[in-house]
Amino acid sequence: MGTNTAKNISEFVGESVDSSVVNTLYELMGPEKFNELVNTYIHNSLAHLRTMDQLIAARDYTELKPAVHSMKGSSGNMGAMEVAHICLQIEHLIKEIPIDTQAVDQTVKQMKCAFELAQNQLRR
Repeated sequence: MGTNTAKNISEFVGESVDSSVVNTLYELMGPEKFNELVNTYIHNSLAHLRTMDQLIAARDYTELKPAVHSMKGSSGNMGAMEVAHICLQIEHLIKEIPIDTQAVDQTVKQMKCAFELAQNQLRR
């Protein structure tokens, strides 16, 4: 696998899951605890996605910030670096004045696709 060096999130663009992070978690936790962690990540992420959908529909970008930030952090911790990177992009978009709602909508769609890929890879 190679050495386990820390990378900047931007270096993972195009990768769904960082295998070195996943392998480290698996080795530290063992298969049972790792599977519990994956299930918790997926469950919590799906809740964040539902919240994001509601907030975007209401155009409530102030409340969207914590949901996106939480998703970014948990995704990075799980090695879902593409999801984390796209969340970072969303954070930047919702800081802009005026907010480009179309760009936010499109980027959230990209994040959902990345999450689907990451979820499938983590469940293997």
